[in-house]
Amino acid sequence: MATLDNGPDPFAEGLVRSRRAGRILYVDVHFREVIGPRYDWGWPFAQGRALVCRGCRPLQDGEHSRVSGGRWGWIDRQGREVVPVQLREAQARAR
Repeated sequence: MATLDNGPDPFAEGLVRSRRAGRILYVDVHFREVIGPRYDWGWPFAQGRALVCRGCRPLQDGEHSRVSGGRWGWIDRQGREVVPVQLREAQARAR
């Protein structure tokens, strides 16, 4: 389970983010890998999908971190890209 910002990530829609080799993956409530570490960053699932990126990098902003750059898209709970990871962050968030 990933510790992000101030503590461990909570489960969202039965999945939680974790990290391996500097990448984000998602595991289920039994800590079985559901979506492998294909993305440099990913947000928790909401309404059946999660915002993810490749080529982005974390930046420290005081106590918290944020993510900048790269290409963004959306995945579903099976790891399929429902919006291909080709967009700028603002474009992907608008979808």
